Formats: sequence, C-alpha cells, structure tokens
Amino acid sequence: MGLSLRASFFIFLLVVYLLFPGIARAEEPYSVVSTELIVYRDGVVRANQVFNVNETEVSIVVTLLSSSVDNLLALDQANLPLSLELKLPHITIVTLGASRVIVEYLTSTLTSKKGDLWTLNVDLPYGANITLPDRSTVVYLSDLPTSITSQGNKTVLRVGKGTWEVSYVLPLIAPTAPSPTQKVATGLPFEYLLAGVASVALFGSLLFMRRRRSRSLLKELRDEDREILRFIAEKGGRVLESELRQRFILPKTSMWRLARRLERMGYIRIKKVGVQNEIEVVRGA
Repeated sequence: MGLSLRASFFIFLLVVYLLFPGIARAEEPYSVVSTELIVYRDGVVRANQVFNVNETEVSIVVTLLSSSVDNLLALDQANLPLSLELKLPHITIVTLGASRVIVEYLTSTLTSKKGDLWTLNVDLPYGANITLPDRSTVVYLSDLPTSITSQGNKTVLRVGKGTWEVSYVLPLIAPTAPSPTQKVATGLPFEYLLAGVASVALFGSLLFMRRRRSRSLLKELRDEDREILRFIAEKGGRVLESELRQRFILPKTSMWRLARRLERMGYIRIKKVGVQNEIEVVRGA
C-alpha cells in the first residue's frame, strides 16, 4: 500500500511539472529580443541589443560580444539610462523593475584588415542582423545566412547562433575601361572583379530607391536638428559633443539621444576620441 501511495505521489508531481512548468523552474531573468551589428567603413562595429526583462529582477548580467568596448549605454523601455557595473565582457545592469533593456556599444575588435580585404569574426550566442558598410561586396561567408537583404546600398545578413566569419571589400575609384593587361597587373582575384561588376549592377538598380529614401529622411528633420547641423558645418564639419551641449544648453542625456537620432538618419557620425565623443557631419541638411 505504501509503495502505491509513493507511486501516485510521483505521478502527481510529474503531471504538475508538465502542466505548470513555471512552478517547477524559476522564470529566466531576461530573454534576447534582437541583436544588430552595424559595421562601419573603418572597421568599428556598433552593437545594439534588446532584451525583455523579468520585472521582478533587480539586476541582470549580460555578456557583450567583445571585451573591449566604447560608448557603452544601457536604456530602459522609456529610453532612460540605467546604472552599469563593468567586468568585461560581462556587465551588470541595475534594472529595478524595467521590462525592456536596450544595450548599445562600439567595438573595433571584431574586424581585421589584410590588404583590401576586411573580415568580421564574431561568436554569437543567438541570432543577429549584420549590416555591412555602404556599397561593400561580400566575398566569403563561413556559413549560409538565414537571409541576405539590402537597406539602401548596405548588405544585411541575418545569421543564426554560432561563430561567423564574413569577408568583404569596399569600393575603390578605378580608371575607366581598364585593359585586360591592366586587370592582370592589379593582382586582384577573379572573384573580386566579378563581385565589383555585380555591385555596379545592384547599386544602379537601387539608385532610385536611395533618392526616395533621402527625400523622406529630409522630411524627418526638426528645426533643432537643422540648427545643430548648421553649427557643426560652421565649425568645419566636426565638433565635440561637449561643444554642442554648451552651445545649445542641453543635458548630456538629451544631447546623446539627439545625436544618436541624427546618426540613425545618416546625417552625422559619432566617433570616440579619447574620453569624449566627436561628431562629424557626413550629409548636409
């Protein structure tokens, strides 16, 4: 009789575990919503990661994709900065009831260059979107991506979990109509030349889309955006973020959000110079 009772109790626990798994195991502190890697022409990579967070958690520990990062920023669902504790490549984020966390940072350790060939090497614990520099041409992939799409003149790779190696070349200004002898003399592999021809055809077909996109972005500029762009242009096209804060009397957080917005729209480029951010105009208003 005793054995029968123990067996019944075991079956009862098994049923509870299968029907209500949350009772048997604690809820995960966070889950990954998306990971975006944007590669710039100089090899710097901007990482943007979004996490859904268990609101009962006081803090979460996130592993970054590099142990050397700059401009590290963590925001909650209201775009308010969160406190950080660094022990790279791990960071502890004080969430204090936040339901979503956005982590952004820059790193230059994921890319390398040999001659004209750039290579991105990254170990991903989850899927990600990789956006390559403007008009770059992919010449090698370590595996087949989930998808390959384009945003304007940029190639976007959707990749899964694992170690990825992506090699690409950037466009060069070459003499018009080179002879076959000149092509051989350059020493470029045939794959590079073929990729260049393919790029010309692709970007020619996307020219109209690019112009339409540029016009739509112009409509998104606000008066304060135009004033900031004009100020940077008057300063030679490049200023420190601290100069903008002093000129327009803006808090550090507000200035950073405004600058990030202009960067996403393609008007400026933010670069780390020492301990400060340098802002450079890349497209006029």
